[in-house]
Amino acid sequence: MSNQIPFSVSVVVPIYNADKYLEEAVESVVHLSETGEVILVDDASTDNSLALCRQLEKKYSKVKVLVQPDGKNRGAAAARNIGIIEALCEFIAFLDADDLYLPNRFQAEKAIFLSNLGVDGVYGCNLAVFENDSAREKFFKRYESEKTTLQKEVAPEDLFKVLLFGGLGRFHTSAITLRKRAFGKAGLFNTNIRYVEDTELWLKLSLTTTLVAGSIDEPVAIRRVHDNNSIHQVEKVVQASRQMYQALFDWAVRQPFQFDVKNSFFICLHDFVWGKDFGVKKLFWQQTVRNPSILLSAFFYKKIHQLYFIPV
Repeated sequence: MSNQIPFSVSVVVPIYNADKYLEEAVESVVHLSETGEVILVDDASTDNSLALCRQLEKKYSKVKVLVQPDGKNRGAAAARNIGIIEALCEFIAFLDADDLYLPNRFQAEKAIFLSNLGVDGVYGCNLAVFENDSAREKFFKRYESEKTTLQKEVAPEDLFKVLLFGGLGRFHTSAITLRKRAFGKAGLFNTNIRYVEDTELWLKLSLTTTLVAGSIDEPVAIRRVHDNNSIHQVEKVVQASRQMYQALFDWAVRQPFQFDVKNSFFICLHDFVWGKDFGVKKLFWQQTVRNPSILLSAFFYKKIHQLYFIPV
């Protein structure tokens, strides 16, 4: 008898008005041998999505349908959190309702997880496909390649700065698989932020867990780009990013991280939210007044020394 650890994944799919794509998305997941369950979380859809979810639940034994308890639209973060909490498998992956998994979705992940119990997460490559020329044009205003991936393998201890400051790419929500224990270290998705809530969680995970590269050259999932994608909501994405950097800085100050980590978030808060013309010292004191608990952290005193006693 083999003593190999079984590999079974709970795939969480947040759904809001996606009846056009939903069945194809589920079909791409449910037949994979590594899929233990497909958790469809309807986020108060106003189209036929929930009814379609119920049909798929009857058709496939792996499919389980959940809804927002209060019947209100809470966003993808809240929907994914419901799925994470209810997941029965040791491993968790995500799929947006308008995206697709490829047949090789979990091949690299399975090999890595079963050979290394210390790995908390594996990320891979996602390929964008375009529904029309308009969607393609909008996409390439923000991105340079159809592939969303890291350009090379990055040591887990270096991943944080690569994701925060860029330069080597990033990974997409549909191309990461995590042990459920990882959420106990980094927390769940931030429900106060929409549009970039996944980016925030990946940054937290890069600091609190061990994330490694899987299939970063060959795509494991398809990102369907159409005119209604949230990535096209540029102003909303920018506003959400400002909220994200503030939330990350507040979180980091409360954690037992080294000064360099906390200061990296402070730099991003300054450069992205306020702009380089805004005084660094002024921002530092604003943040101290906003969150007086900073006074109790070593970061406060080291930042004072950096701002006032180290010659520029």
